[in-house]
Amino acid sequence: MMKIIPFFLAGLMACATVFAQSSPVLNPGDFAACFDIITTGAEPFQRVMLRPEVFRYSQSAQLSDIRVFNAIGEMLPFAIRQPNEHSASQEAAQRVDVYPVEASVHAAALGGGRLEIRQNAGGTTVVIEGQGAAVQPEAESRVDAYLLDTRAIKARAVALELDADFDSAKLVPVSVEASSDLKNWRSLAAAEPVFRLGKGETSATRTTVRFANAGSVENQFLRIRWSNTARFSLHAAFLKTIIADPAPLVPDMAVPVGSPVVFDGRSAEWTISTPVSFTQFEVKLAEPNTLVPVKIFGRKHAGEPWLAIGRGVIYRIARESGESLSPPLMINSGSYQALKIEVDGAAGSLGATPPAAVLRFAPREVVFLTRGPAPFTLATGHSKVGAGQLPLQSLIPGYKTNDEQALPQATLAPPVISDNLLAKPVKTVLGIDLRRLVLWGILIAAVFLLSGYAVSLLRKLNKAQADRK
Repeated sequence: MMKIIPFFLAGLMACATVFAQSSPVLNPGDFAACFDIITTGAEPFQRVMLRPEVFRYSQSAQLSDIRVFNAIGEMLPFAIRQPNEHSASQEAAQRVDVYPVEASVHAAALGGGRLEIRQNAGGTTVVIEGQGAAVQPEAESRVDAYLLDTRAIKARAVALELDADFDSAKLVPVSVEASSDLKNWRSLAAAEPVFRLGKGETSATRTTVRFANAGSVENQFLRIRWSNTARFSLHAAFLKTIIADPAPLVPDMAVPVGSPVVFDGRSAEWTISTPVSFTQFEVKLAEPNTLVPVKIFGRKHAGEPWLAIGRGVIYRIARESGESLSPPLMINSGSYQALKIEVDGAAGSLGATPPAAVLRFAPREVVFLTRGPAPFTLATGHSKVGAGQLPLQSLIPGYKTNDEQALPQATLAPPVISDNLLAKPVKTVLGIDLRRLVLWGILIAAVFLLSGYAVSLLRKLNKAQADRK
């Protein structure tokens, strides 16, 4: 018995090693998804933007299972880059003068009158051109709008940060317009929601109104308007401008995950089919005129406790000019097997109909060497291969920053999917990953056998010593 224990232990360790990993076979037929690359011209280096399906079918958190092959199955050198990595714009905020506009004056302006700012010993007032500053007896004293003086600002404006009091636990739609003559106005932002929900750690606030497009406001005034049914009092406003132009942004890659697998009106849970890391989670509410603060949870393996990875506010508000939809929720970057949202606080509901969800990934581009015969193939979906990409500096001789942007732009054809190679859902026993359970079982068995082996050796030594005595 003692003689076979070492061999049994060696067998256990070998089984564990085989169970944990196996040698990969690198050819296109062993990948779950293959995409033909449609090249442009005859340049030796080309670049191709990844399709959303690459993120959907990859079996690696960092897209490390991507490979590029030529027509005879040779693997080609390539690099992976993020086009938006250095595309963030630099912004500055500058405080601007604020002038309240009373309801009667604003009503006259909406009727075609021209606003005029008058300064006197009593302060600054906004009136209708050609009329006195005195308010008519029937006029309301309620402030209905605000004028902002942005005439001296030369940089392009992108947003307004508002220091304001408004109804809590309520969405307030704010519109911003610009004019050079205080009579004819053009829209910068239409019915953008601002809100201040909850208190303390459960609070969610949005006081920035971003413009539809960056533009000049030099020699112009801005006008802020809001719903007549909402309370809104502006104390100060800060105009955000661009001080450094970003490179053009490439849209995020969107991968739908559909309806939740668990839903009860106040929480929803989704199973995530891809291990690729992402940082944005978009929830699409099914019912209009819904707004609710939520907490976001994720877990990497079945049976593990939920980890808090973000919070935010989701909404879908119907208006005459169209719907206002909440932007994607920011979460801690990572690879998750499941995601869950819960209503943050006692009030609020996700509605009676389950929401849909979309994963948003930072776009990626592959730069590769077109060696050998075409067509070229990009393959992904292999759980047992490591990273195969090179740095751009190693791939392209004499590389200089942004050299890749001058390369021809190839495109990916729709994928050919091998269903038998797709990632299978992790098998569990009582919520525990079966693969982990087997590995732990092998490890525990090995520990017990080693312990038994040690005890047996100790007994033999003791017996030998006793015999000698």
